[in-house]
Amino acid sequence: MGRERQGLEMIARPLGEVLSSEGVETMDPLGTRFDPHQHYARQIRAVAAERDGRVVEVLRRGYRHQRRLLRSADVVVGQGAGDPAASERPSDGLSGRTSFQTPAGGNSGAATKVSATGGEGDGHRSQASRA
Repeated sequence: MGRERQGLEMIARPLGEVLSSEGVETMDPLGTRFDPHQHYARQIRAVAAERDGRVVEVLRRGYRHQRRLLRSADVVVGQGAGDPAASERPSDGLSGRTSFQTPAGGNSGAATKVSATGGEGDGHRSQASRA
């Protein structure tokens, strides 16, 4: 196993250097506000109120070339537990559910509606519809 990993690193390192020299940069959105133009929300996680709407985990890194998005970052977005502002968020009409838009496939320009059960639910998440 060690030799295989070493071989992959021997390939990945020079490739990363070439991409970097051509202006490709890695996006590290951890701790930033969720931006549907740069991030793809894969999950919602209950967090403290001060981390509401922020990226709490990066599942897959994103990349951009100069200012153009090549691949959006797949992220977990925090939702404040017991957040009093949660009742003011747009609802999809289902009791206790909050909705927001994320780009479909990351770069296509279309959006996917993602719903998550708030606070007391079972944490179920579904991709409900295309907007």
